Amino acid sequence: IAQGINPSAKGMAFGASLDAFTSSNDYSEMALAASRGMLVSNHSYGPIAGFNFGDFGAGQGWYWFGNTEVSTTEDASFGRYGFDERIADDIAYQAPYYLPVWAAGNDRNDTGPATGVPHFVFGENGWESSTETRQPDGGEDGYDAMPGEGLAKNILSVGAINGIDAGYSNPNQVVIATFSAFGPTDDGRIKPDVVGHGVDVFSAGGASTTSYGSSSGTSFSAPNVSGSLFLLQEHYQNLRGDFMRAATLRALAIHTAFEAGTTEGPDYRFGWGLLNTAGAADVITANGTEDHILENTLLNGETFNLDISTTEGQPLTLTLAWTDLPGEPFNSENLPDFLNNPKLMLIHDLDVRISGGGQTYEPYILDPSNPANPANRGDNFRDNVEKIYVANPGTGTLTVSLSHKGTLSAPQAFSMIISGATLPGDLPPVVANPIANVVVNQGSENTLINIANVFDDPDNDNNAIVKTIIANTNPNLVTPTLQGNNLTLAYNPTRAGIAYITIRATSNGKTTQEEFEVNVIADPVSLLYDQSSDAIGAINTGLPSMQLTNFDNDEIRIADDFEVPSGQIWEVKRVNVEGFNNAQTPMPNVRILLFADDAGKPGPELYDSGTINPLTSPTDYNFEIALPTPQLLNPGVYWVCVMAVDDFLSASSNGGVTDGWFWLLGQNPLQGSEPKIIEVINEPEEGEEFVEVWTDITDVFDGLGTSALNMLFTVSGDITYTAPTALPADQITPVSFRANWLAIPEADEYRLDVSEDNFATFLVEDAVLGGEASSFTVSGLESGQDYQYRLRFLSAEGISDYSNTIEVTTCVEPDQAASNITFNNDPVNAMRIFWTPGNGDGRLVLVKAGTAFSPADLPVDGVTYTANATFGNGSQIGASSVVFAGNNLSSLLIFNLQDGVNYFVAVIEYGCDIPYYNTLAFANASNVVTSLGEDLTINSLEIFPNPAEEQLRVRMVYPGNQVLQFQLLDPLGRAVQQLSTQARQGKVDVRLQTGQLPKGLYYLSISDGDDRIVRKVVLK
Repeated sequence: IAQGINPSAKGMAFGASLDAFTSSNDYSEMALAASRGMLVSNHSYGPIAGFNFGDFGAGQGWYWFGNTEVSTTEDASFGRYGFDERIADDIAYQAPYYLPVWAAGNDRNDTGPATGVPHFVFGENGWESSTETRQPDGGEDGYDAMPGEGLAKNILSVGAINGIDAGYSNPNQVVIATFSAFGPTDDGRIKPDVVGHGVDVFSAGGASTTSYGSSSGTSFSAPNVSGSLFLLQEHYQNLRGDFMRAATLRALAIHTAFEAGTTEGPDYRFGWGLLNTAGAADVITANGTEDHILENTLLNGETFNLDISTTEGQPLTLTLAWTDLPGEPFNSENLPDFLNNPKLMLIHDLDVRISGGGQTYEPYILDPSNPANPANRGDNFRDNVEKIYVANPGTGTLTVSLSHKGTLSAPQAFSMIISGATLPGDLPPVVANPIANVVVNQGSENTLINIANVFDDPDNDNNAIVKTIIANTNPNLVTPTLQGNNLTLAYNPTRAGIAYITIRATSNGKTTQEEFEVNVIADPVSLLYDQSSDAIGAINTGLPSMQLTNFDNDEIRIADDFEVPSGQIWEVKRVNVEGFNNAQTPMPNVRILLFADDAGKPGPELYDSGTINPLTSPTDYNFEIALPTPQLLNPGVYWVCVMAVDDFLSASSNGGVTDGWFWLLGQNPLQGSEPKIIEVINEPEEGEEFVEVWTDITDVFDGLGTSALNMLFTVSGDITYTAPTALPADQITPVSFRANWLAIPEADEYRLDVSEDNFATFLVEDAVLGGEASSFTVSGLESGQDYQYRLRFLSAEGISDYSNTIEVTTCVEPDQAASNITFNNDPVNAMRIFWTPGNGDGRLVLVKAGTAFSPADLPVDGVTYTANATFGNGSQIGASSVVFAGNNLSSLLIFNLQDGVNYFVAVIEYGCDIPYYNTLAFANASNVVTSLGEDLTINSLEIFPNPAEEQLRVRMVYPGNQVLQFQLLDPLGRAVQQLSTQARQGKVDVRLQTGQLPKGLYYLSISDGDDRIVRKVVLK
């Protein structure tokens, strides 16, 4: 972007690529981009507020956008922190490395019409003419003229100044643009944050792909700043191997800004001053010597102290910034209260002070009631940035103290930048002896771990290493306490599971964290079925039977009781449901429930699996329903049941019934709130029809089998026949489809109708089909045409009503081939294939090693192809011809190729449920010869946990000193998460944040720029 084709329009980050979006739907796009690793975004837009000249629907002229019910003279949106600002803050809070940069706005020169001159204001009937006197935007002094998201706390808002052609040398050169909006916010926070060049900026224009022009506005100063900040992130990453938190980047911009205005310190016109990119880069370069960039976390009730050494004549500057929780916008039924309401938006109020030699230095503060006044020093209780400047601290030792007011609802990450001082130690503690993972059985006594030698101080400056427990992912399982170097783990005797505990080591302001795993293994317990003689640890309710009936919106629940042995506790972990089967139709939705006993019948519900997706057919099923929260059952009697929640229930006949399949019929779903009474009997009554529906409850901790005892259940009721149920069509081709319906045992025959105009006319009318049928293939149709079908059935009781109508469209064969097939070898050990799809519903990608494709390799119509067992998107290619079945993919990534082998690729479009391959729409690529790199040499590689949830950790020993790049690739080979770091003393320990990524298979690529290795990982 702005790479300098015209040198006068060369941008800041001219080597970067730009992802561009419109301002609509920006919040969701921001959140998504941030979750994918975006560091900086630019927002050169904002809401219209106050006066604006143009035609907004009532003709050309001045329009006033204020709410007259709040104020007739001032637009209350100036300075107000509303729900849009809260969303912007929340997005930034959830993505701590993402910094949105927002234009401050150009409202200050919108003065409106002269007194008495008509303008438009929005009233009950739309835009109405008014001559009422209203103040210009920003009032007479220009302050309080910023609307919109630029008022948010966690973003960086940018004002505009005139250009400084000769470069900055003193504050008098910094001249504010006539339009640039001033702060403050209604709660007195300092806005804008900084200013940048925004007057007569020459850049690419929007008239054509080759146009240029000069324009002015904060919309031009903001990208000036955004591109510069992106360069600072790049510089930091080049030196440190990772990126700054957004709060650090914001602090750095404020810390190094050139002084602007007539007085020292911040003001509500220039904010903290003019962005000084070179000065900020110098601080990054000198980090750890005369400048220091600290990132840390403050716990509730904690005070962070840091000793620093200063020198006579050397100014001292400290800047603190943090990403605060979203504010709570003011709300009231009294609309005038919204005007300039001073409710504070700061949630976590941190306070920094520097003390020593009998003096205490405080941060800058401003007075919003007198916005033109110069800055003073004192307690800043409004901003989530604080800055202290001491012109001459003298020679000696000072102490930096960071504390907080009130209560921190969560640990607060903060960033601190110090210039003009040295720190006793500039390296953080290191993990010398990692804490071993702890594995104990449920009910174990406390575990004591001595962590005295876990951390080491590489500076050897004799500073104490303070250890703190900062995270425990499962406090219901284990309670860690730390006294000195003694870490005690106390276990909940009723719980089992895994917890991750994090210990933070701090030495002179620098921190390191060590995480270890605690695994509490539950002891297996025996579970006695109430009529079983063997303590086998499992229960089988047997083969309960029921007559399938319509219960008119009530539930059918089949339950059996079981006993927990005295003195034992059974933890329900999983439920197996098996035996459901139907040869033609999908199974209904079902639910599994667990009840307490209530005087011999099911009582309070203890667990509900929720709806389990319909089962497909034809096959037997055995699947598990994992309980989200294990239930601890005390000794007693409980009931377990299976419940149907759809319009029908189908199952296979047991061996004693010869009538075949049985279904519950009717339109009323089997659902409701109260279970029917279920009678336990020894056998079905004479003449009753029944089917098998059974459950198998298995203790997760041992698999010793199930009881063989069978219990029979009967649910009685009347069956009402109303109409059959038509099911969606399948086997759709350009000239035919198969109509499906739910077969009914009582049907003697079916009558089928097919139409293309909703049964005004008929292609097939009352076609007679046998009573055993459940499908019929309709042929002789036209490609791409819409059709409808319905049916009725006849029985001894008469003819039923029509079924529901099913819509079906015959498919169209593709006639446009894929094109532009290209290859590259990035990453090494792989081939990435790209193409432009044709117009098929899907496509086959054929890959062949050694020889080109022949006609024998092309697919056959009506045959469904699946990927070769050794080959799929992102998988290893086989030695012979293989195929990948895809839909809308336009690229493919293959790993583990052989060096120097010719590979050929063909892309074939297909359409229809039963694929019709158009070999005219066939693209055959020229061969590509692979060229592979050597495997990366590393030792002791650990990737855990795998499968991962919120975080994937990689530990290894790397013998080189290059920068290592870690990339998490999706199955298409796209990098969805990445970071870089440099090995220190051979040890590498990095964490990739994965909580925002979709579940599934990924590939972890580790490269030092020359060589690479790739490993599979799974996110769950």
